[in-house]
Amino acid sequence: IGRLPRWYEYVFNTASHHRVHHGSNRQYLDRNHGGIFILWDRLFGTFEPEVERVRYGLTKNIHTYNLWRVFSHEYAAILADFRTARGAKQKFGAVFFGPGWFASQTQGAAPTPQ
Repeated sequence: IGRLPRWYEYVFNTASHHRVHHGSNRQYLDRNHGGIFILWDRLFGTFEPEVERVRYGLTKNIHTYNLWRVFSHEYAAILADFRTARGAKQKFGAVFFGPGWFASQTQGAAPTPQ
């Protein structure tokens, strides 16, 4: 589905916005959460237009088909980051900041996925 009228894309969530929501490209992570109205993402600063081709999938593979592990792997990773964080700022950031934030705050950590 191509682009829709500008006024429509400004207010409603479209196929283009939804593709961005499911993208694993760095600039598309944690973007376009609005269910029906994309206006909320514009208001809260989480809107991202589709500029480059969307790459679908995870930022890193979890190597399992176990449904419980697929569901809970990110919560386990957040908990692990929280446990190894030093100080209140890092602990808060490990839980509430975006993907890769904790790794960028610790020395010797793996680089954030591109």
